[in-house]
Amino acid sequence: LPWIMRYLQTTEYKAKAITLVTKFTKAKCVFVTATLTKAIQDDIVKTFSLPSTSTFSADPDRPEIFIAWRNNVVHNYDELDFVADHIYQKGYDSKKIIIYTVKIDEACDVYSHLSRKLLEYNVPLVDQNGIGLIEMYHAGTEADDREQIRQEFDKVNSHLKVLCCTIKFGLGVDPPAVPLVILFGIPPRITALWQETGRTCRDETYSQGLCVIFVTNQSVR
Repeated sequence: LPWIMRYLQTTEYKAKAITLVTKFTKAKCVFVTATLTKAIQDDIVKTFSLPSTSTFSADPDRPEIFIAWRNNVVHNYDELDFVADHIYQKGYDSKKIIIYTVKIDEACDVYSHLSRKLLEYNVPLVDQNGIGLIEMYHAGTEADDREQIRQEFDKVNSHLKVLCCTIKFGLGVDPPAVPLVILFGIPPRITALWQETGRTCRDETYSQGLCVIFVTNQSVR
């Protein structure tokens, strides 16, 4: 039977995939990825010693996503206060928001800034079930915590409303009902920019999604 495997550029997943391909030599292999660059394509063919391949790609255009740019030369976290204002006004009826940063310490700073702002508004940061209103997701987050956060954020009516994260929240995730994604700085690679902007409007909950990119002198360099 044909089987479908999501290709991830990590040693762990490569090893598992190689084992499967070696074991089921007569099976048809389908490698599925959202950002198939030429380098990844060549790596797949080389890694699995594929005698022949066919590549099928689709137009990556997402016309339902509107991208806005804002200059934030000094990397001022006060620029994100509108997120706290929205939560203060709407409470658990707030829209889900993803805030991407380039570095882990920046994600921590955004989380701390918004948490302090919400506390100033006397907004509780956790609900009665211990679900956080705002969370962090990056390589420094424990694997079990990342999985729990991801599962919670995938719930359409979750009380988890804001995710401060790095590109770690990218591969293999498909959060529903996210109308707004914020990029607090430009990712170093175009594929990362592609992935992060594409986290908005991934289902039919909203007909349009918004991605706001904060541009700094450092990110432009």
